[in-house]
Amino acid sequence: MKIEAITCLPTKTDGTLLIKTEMDHAEEGLRYCFYVYKGSERIHKTNYSQKSFTTYRVPAYGKYQIKAFVKNEDGSEKVDETVSFVVNKSNAKDLIAAQQKEKTGIEIKDALKGEGIIVAEISGETAEGFTYAWYLYRAGEKDPVMKTPYADNKLFACKVDGEGEYFVKLFAKKGTDKFTVKSDAVKF
Repeated sequence: MKIEAITCLPTKTDGTLLIKTEMDHAEEGLRYCFYVYKGSERIHKTNYSQKSFTTYRVPAYGKYQIKAFVKNEDGSEKVDETVSFVVNKSNAKDLIAAQQKEKTGIEIKDALKGEGIIVAEISGETAEGFTYAWYLYRAGEKDPVMKTPYADNKLFACKVDGEGEYFVKLFAKKGTDKFTVKSDAVKF
């Protein structure tokens, strides 16, 4: 029993990797396990399963080691192999933006709705150095009713003009890293 190859391929531009083990010959009952290391720290581990592959999204750009373990059905034979893989902007260009989008949301404050004012703010963790542009849209319309230039303002407030449903879009950028988040609609 021998591991012929460990293939590591980016499946998306957000840092998601497909990790696959290929054996020298197909055998029933093989079990596969994967470890992912960043430096000497193990950052991900799977349980043994019959799947010869797994997916994992890395947390940052850098060099990773992938260690694959394979054992036979009764556990009497076990082999392992390690490969290195570099994640960078060429194979995971949206990694930073995807992580930031997961950590950041827009919460609509409705305390001032009675006065015709919509208030939105960023909730969740935000990374340092991002700037934000706020756009206010009326539902069903393509062009924004109002927009702000990019600044470090994490709070948006605007008086709406007339009844209807409105939503806010947040555009965030830091260098070449960009993401967009849309709020739920609020009815006035």
